[in-house]
Amino acid sequence: MSSVSLFEPITLGPLTLANRVVLSPMTRARATADYTPTDMMVEYYRQRASAGLIISEGTFVSPTGTGWNHCGGLFEDAHVDGWRNVTDAVHRQGGRIVCQLWHTGRVTAASQVPEGRTLSSVSHQPPDSVVAHTGNGGEETPAAEAAGMTADDMTREIERFATATAMARDAGFDGVELHAANGYLIDQFLRDSVNSRDDEYGGSPENRVRFPAAVVEAIVGAWAAERVGVRVSPVGVYNAMEDSDPTATFSAFIDRLNDAGVCFLDVVEPPNPFDAENPGVGRPEVCNVLRERFAGAYIANGGYDRTAADAVLEANMADLVAFGRPFIANPDLPFRLQTAAPLAEGDHAKNYGGDAEGYIDYPTLASEQSPATA
Repeated sequence: MSSVSLFEPITLGPLTLANRVVLSPMTRARATADYTPTDMMVEYYRQRASAGLIISEGTFVSPTGTGWNHCGGLFEDAHVDGWRNVTDAVHRQGGRIVCQLWHTGRVTAASQVPEGRTLSSVSHQPPDSVVAHTGNGGEETPAAEAAGMTADDMTREIERFATATAMARDAGFDGVELHAANGYLIDQFLRDSVNSRDDEYGGSPENRVRFPAAVVEAIVGAWAAERVGVRVSPVGVYNAMEDSDPTATFSAFIDRLNDAGVCFLDVVEPPNPFDAENPGVGRPEVCNVLRERFAGAYIANGGYDRTAADAVLEANMADLVAFGRPFIANPDLPFRLQTAAPLAEGDHAKNYGGDAEGYIDYPTLASEQSPATA
């Protein structure tokens, strides 16, 4: 057992983080229709800059993988300018922020696919196999029909991940995280329930990790390994995903991440089973394997509270802990966790899309307790 505290600083590559509380990436759908960050987004991230590390919402790297309306992008110059406003605001508050790079692959609404363009995925996928969100208050719609990517398609998307990484650096981010979880494009290549290819990108775990590993190598080449993290969900079922042997699949992927020198691994675990007396009870074995196998920092991400976060850190089963929904209604979440203050409940009907209500109007504890002024 260690005595590491959630509120101890930690070094992550070239970054010194003030604490081990991570703002988990969460889609909020407040960008413009052309995927440019807005002033509301600047304020949202500024309010949450007390997190040791902010991982941004998923940010589109390619016009062929924009599965939600009103999410941020990084494939046009205007996107860079918009995100620079966000990163400047976070840095002025002393925070650190990395950009999550996202390609939705088959999980894209038909309305999101421009006329004449075929949606790219790992394999052909019937349109009724998954549902996609339009971002209009969380509205879901059948996904568009997807075709298996050709070698040229893969080359193009790899280049777009590299370009988006360079744009993230230019926009002032402190690093990037590849979204390889939750049933989106990279996860579609990893999992054998979706990847039905019969070429060198399908079949064995070593083949299925080939394209994801090439994306990672391109991202590292566009910036530096010490600025790069990867998010995985080895036992996640979101977006109709599963895998017959997640330990074999994700061990093969982790080996490639280690070869590339990736700095951190953000693991989506099931709802957290940790407690002070029995840390790790019920945690899927694949998560323990990844913790042991990965050479960099491990971010535990699975519905943690303060007690559970303390337990997983003290058991040396993670280096940082990510918090998602509690951050929505508690912009000062690290302070509330540290002082055992009560947590506010958010209006989750306002999670996706809309205006400032349910987004940047949640008060901090200090503002709740301050006396009224005349």
